[in-house]
Amino acid sequence: MLPESDMPPEDSSGASDLGTALQAYALAQLYRIGEHLKRHRHPHGAVHEARKAVRRFRSVIALCRSAAPELVDAADATIRRVGKRLSRLRDAHVATETVAGLRHHAEHGDAWRALHAALKQERDTRLEAMLADDPGFAGLRKRVLRVARTVAGAQFTSLADETVLLALRASAARMQKAERDARERPGAALRHRWRRRVRRLRLQLECLEEIARDGLPAVRAKARWVLSEALETMPSVVTLERLADRLGRQQDLVNLRAALRRNDALPSRDVLLRALTQRRTS
Repeated sequence: MLPESDMPPEDSSGASDLGTALQAYALAQLYRIGEHLKRHRHPHGAVHEARKAVRRFRSVIALCRSAAPELVDAADATIRRVGKRLSRLRDAHVATETVAGLRHHAEHGDAWRALHAALKQERDTRLEAMLADDPGFAGLRKRVLRVARTVAGAQFTSLADETVLLALRASAARMQKAERDARERPGAALRHRWRRRVRRLRLQLECLEEIARDGLPAVRAKARWVLSEALETMPSVVTLERLADRLGRQQDLVNLRAALRRNDALPSRDVLLRALTQRRTS
């Protein structure tokens, strides 16, 4: 097996067709996952960045499914499991960072500082346990490398521009359904699904925007055509980004409430839960 250093980042700017450009972009995200997980000086930030690359890969490879359905499904499932493996670390880090902002600018400062210390300890203990089980994230990086080699060996040249457009429209339809469900039956789970659908469509459009800007002339034209047709019926990247940020802030508070409930030994837990409820409804 070749070492990970023998897998260079792919560059979509040299692709001669849209399918290959999307394939190269997806491969670049796999490379980034591996690179971030090798960075040990700032492991929590590295996990956060790796998770973002996981989401970009899964969003873009979904546009390519018709070119190689079985391969794409298998690759997506493996990288989804990698993301899930990292998700508890990432959620613990986000909760810690959320409280870090509150401890200086909210009432009950001493209570927020105590919670921050407890969450930081929980986060670091979780990281230590995961690294003890998988030193240097080597096992996760091997999984990512295997997926990269499989995806790199596939042919996506048959992927038609119209097929990419249809995949984008299907993604937008899933987002709209998730929004309807979240509005009709308010709750954290449905709102979180809505946020994921918003984020996926945004990442797909961002990828096409990058190809439309940096690809070879013929590929730029194809990406621009897909974008122009798509944006006639769906929100822009800027609109989606603002919506995702708003839903993300709500989700951060949901996760923080869950973290508070786990810390039942914290003397001021009930006070902070009430403060979070007031913050959510204000």
